[in-house]
Amino acid sequence: MKIPGLGDEQRERTVSIVLIVLLAFSVTGAVAITVVEQTALDEDFVEETFEEERVQPEMTDGLQQNLAENIPETVVQSDAEAEELATEALTEEFVRTEIRTNIDDTYEYVRGDDDELNLSMDYESVRDSLIEQSGPEHSSAINDTIPRRVDIDEDPDESGLALARTVVPHLSTMFLACAGLIVGLLGTILYRTSTYRQVAAHTGVALGLSSVVATLVGVLLLIVSRTVTITPSGETFIDPTVLFDGVLAVLSQTATSLLIQAGVLLVFGVVLFGIGVTGDTETETETDSSEGTPESEG
Repeated sequence: MKIPGLGDEQRERTVSIVLIVLLAFSVTGAVAITVVEQTALDEDFVEETFEEERVQPEMTDGLQQNLAENIPETVVQSDAEAEELATEALTEEFVRTEIRTNIDDTYEYVRGDDDELNLSMDYESVRDSLIEQSGPEHSSAINDTIPRRVDIDEDPDESGLALARTVVPHLSTMFLACAGLIVGLLGTILYRTSTYRQVAAHTGVALGLSSVVATLVGVLLLIVSRTVTITPSGETFIDPTVLFDGVLAVLSQTATSLLIQAGVLLVFGVVLFGIGVTGDTETETETDSSEGTPESEG
């Protein structure tokens, strides 16, 4: 490929820079997809993060308090009795199960397996428990006051879930495209330089640049995870703040993993660049020595 207006040396340098930049972004894309698949898109990882952030216990406390406030006065005689009924009817295990169900439903939606997403909690068992504790004579009052399902009040069209749904199903294809580009670019660099030492040097520079890009993205995600807040809208049974804090914790963990990978890329980049530069230096030294040695006389 000839670039008008450039000398051979400058043209080769320009092509090398383009190849290095393309390689850097291909590596960054592959690493970022891998990190996201192992963190934010892993249901077990998300649930474990929620556990670490005590999302389930804190959400249980809030839901129990809200339930106690909504139990009809005809059912209980005091606030203490209402709190006792709510604690017995709405357990942490119930909340844990419902959160896991919603996590699974969310990932089925963003992966394209389901066309609709309804984030909510099934209160049927909670109502049954309240009726069992207070007596069947209070069933009408409880059923009229406590809903069957409680919405988490999260519209996919207003959140990032709808956008994620357009990207996530294609991540595997994108990863394969990045991997194919990496192989193709390395082959091109080898073809143009004809030495593995030069390939190592070029790859080292690309990994260093990739590390910088990954670091910038990771820092940006960390800033977002630590600054974004939400304000609950309207009167709802569920305060989404605790759940949202758990989501931000997952985002923070993803950013941290990306930063760790950026450090790994930098280390490998330095090593490969060192190998390439050292090899070139040794080659030049050997060449100079052979040219400076007089031929022996017969």
